[in-house]
Amino acid sequence: MQSCLATPADILLSLLFASQAMPEHDAAVTPAERVIHARWVLSLDPATSVQHASGVALLGGRIVEIAASRKLRVRYPGAEHVNLPQHVLLPAFVNAYTQSPLVLLQGLRPRAPVAAWWRECVAGIEQRWLGPDFVRAGALRGLAEQLRRGTACASETYDFPEELVRLASELHFHLSVGVPIREAAGPWSSDARDAMERAAALWDQCRSDPWARIHFAPDPAHRLTRDTLARLRRVVDQLDAPVHMRVHDTVGGIAEHVARDGERPLATLARHGLLRPGFVAINPIHVEPAELDLLARSGATAVFCPTASLRLGSGVASVAAARSHGVSVALGSGVPFCAVPDMREEARQASLLASGASGSAGELASLDALQLITRGGGTALGRGAEAGCLAPDRSADICAVELVSPPPTASTWDAERIADAILFEPNGVRVTDLWIAGRAQLRNGALCATDTGAIAAAASQWDARLAETEAPRSRDHGGGYASRDEVA
Repeated sequence: MQSCLATPADILLSLLFASQAMPEHDAAVTPAERVIHARWVLSLDPATSVQHASGVALLGGRIVEIAASRKLRVRYPGAEHVNLPQHVLLPAFVNAYTQSPLVLLQGLRPRAPVAAWWRECVAGIEQRWLGPDFVRAGALRGLAEQLRRGTACASETYDFPEELVRLASELHFHLSVGVPIREAAGPWSSDARDAMERAAALWDQCRSDPWARIHFAPDPAHRLTRDTLARLRRVVDQLDAPVHMRVHDTVGGIAEHVARDGERPLATLARHGLLRPGFVAINPIHVEPAELDLLARSGATAVFCPTASLRLGSGVASVAAARSHGVSVALGSGVPFCAVPDMREEARQASLLASGASGSAGELASLDALQLITRGGGTALGRGAEAGCLAPDRSADICAVELVSPPPTASTWDAERIADAILFEPNGVRVTDLWIAGRAQLRNGALCATDTGAIAAAASQWDARLAETEAPRSRDHGGGYASRDEVA
């Protein structure tokens, strides 16, 4: 049972939050609709500053001011004041790569060899069920899971991307929607040319969309023809569109590409002029030092999915190595049936893997890891001027993390110590509140702007359908569908 005794620091902080002494108000100051007060504000700006007993003032979905709570109460007496005396306020998290519709397949058990298991189990289920209803139901559930864990912005790549665009607006969730580009015919496009034409049309449709942005998401290079790569370059040049692509994520894919083209995939992409700012390399695990230098010189970004990569046996995310070569890095959660889309867990995993690989504790410090799921993610998704940092005139995408019963010395914690508590404190750390563009999405752990009943009902219907699916099995890779209750 947690102690209810307040420390002197707690009492002092509560008195500060509750203070009603207000000198004369300056009528010339910009008004605020809401002021959120917390024990700490970790802005994650370039100076990585932390402010104690401070707050963030909001107006029209944007941040007006960050200052001491006492000052904000005086300046904005008519605003709604939200008091979170045991919390850290920090930028909402950014998930730089996921596929939320696949949350409906959380009952799948990955088996080796992964390529054969994926082809027969995952692709088999998609072939039977994939359609707009599947995408909408899965994305709703997946995005709700992300909201509960403090994520306000994500990169989503899946078929029927129009459904994802609609959901971004409905949920007031910032999405970078990836349009899949593949050679083979599928339920959404007939071939790569058709997919690119559809992507260009969706790009035009979303030019002024405040919630959804479009990027091209081609298959890995070994699955695309030279003509498709050349056409992709021409189209994205014309639109100035970003490209997000799995690169060097599997040993088998690299070997297949080398056998066909006589060079590794990154060399081919560079030759086609696709490596440049706006190019995002997804899970470049199997890279050589010279290839990391190539990514850095080109201005590309690398996005790693540490937990999913481990679960699928793809390899160990080389986050620290990429950063040491000057590559801009962000993190994603990957396919959601491999791991719950929790960006704090991805940052924690990345930090631990870096320490284990280097033999040096703190190779990827907690504060650096936290920046990968905030500022790093914002940069990767082209929202660096809006997401990943708390500062005046930025979008009010704010996450509140509760630290239960911090020690008396917490009043002097610096940014690194607070980040360490957010990622590694063993007990009593949870995301309780989330605002996206100033709109409350999560309050005290409960979703408040999302119809959770409808999401659960739709997911249950798909659970029942998928449980009846006779998933392919074999002596080698098995791993058919199991209901969520059967998964440990």
